[in-house]
Amino acid sequence: MHGLAPLASKAVVSAFDLSSFKTVCDFGGGSGNLAYEMSRTYPSMSVKVLELPPVVEVSNHFKPDDAGKLDVEFLAGDFFVDELPEADMYVFSMVFHNWHDDNISRLLQKVHSALKPGGAILIAESLYNDEKTGPVKTAQRCMLMLALCEGKERSAREYRLLLEKNGFSDFKARYTDGLHDVILAKAGESNKGKKGC
Repeated sequence: MHGLAPLASKAVVSAFDLSSFKTVCDFGGGSGNLAYEMSRTYPSMSVKVLELPPVVEVSNHFKPDDAGKLDVEFLAGDFFVDELPEADMYVFSMVFHNWHDDNISRLLQKVHSALKPGGAILIAESLYNDEKTGPVKTAQRCMLMLALCEGKERSAREYRLLLEKNGFSDFKARYTDGLHDVILAKAGESNKGKKGC
């Protein structure tokens, strides 16, 4: 993942204007490449990376040269179990394709409950077209996910249905020329007036 992240991070960060989000949490962010790129692109953004303890323990080995100028912090935890850090936007990059729809719904419900009004979720995955006839890169990844874990690659339409089912709206998808396509959605009306965790 660390080897692939530099090839995808710029496209993910530039797919949408994220300047309105001041606090971000990247779930399963690995070595932090995407988090560092977000902080680099949006200097007023504070980014936390929530990762399992063994990953956090080695994260210092992967710091970029300009890490001292960037507002990135690593937190040890399990997003299925632990309370989520407070943030304006939660990021899942190459995470949801690991899981069955039921586990994704569990996470989406948890994220929706933690978001303040106006909060958002950013998802970076390799997306099928709506007919699921391609692209080839997505089909190849889907075969890998089916072989290694319970997950699969999905179309933008499938993600929209999952997100809407779990309270999200204002769905937008961007197909990029890179490794990851990008989805942005906001917490639905049921979150208005709700305090964050």
